[in-house]
Amino acid sequence: METNYTSLNGGFNITPMKDWKINFDFTHANQEYMNKRPGTRFTARNTWTAPIPKLDANGNRIYVNDSGQEVPMGTAGAMPAFRLSMDTYTAVGANPDHVYRIAQNDQWNTINLNTTYN
Repeated sequence: METNYTSLNGGFNITPMKDWKINFDFTHANQEYMNKRPGTRFTARNTWTAPIPKLDANGNRIYVNDSGQEVPMGTAGAMPAFRLSMDTYTAVGANPDHVYRIAQNDQWNTINLNTTYN
């Protein structure tokens, strides 16, 4: 990550007549942000989608008790078992062999002009 900041300021005061003053100043500021990072990828269980029913090797539904132990379907307190899908997530940049880069540039200009007469 890199941030560059530049500020330039200039101004002047003039007195065109006795007791009359004019003040002027100008400021220009520039801020630049650059962020470069490698892409990332990871695999995890997806808790945002519906769970998937657990099946045995024969394709039959698996049931568990309140301790999570497998039990036959007709057992008192038996409930269907589910699992979460295993998904691969990619951050911006998607691939570990890619680089994500973002650049932003903000600029500000300020003008002050005032006059006084005594």
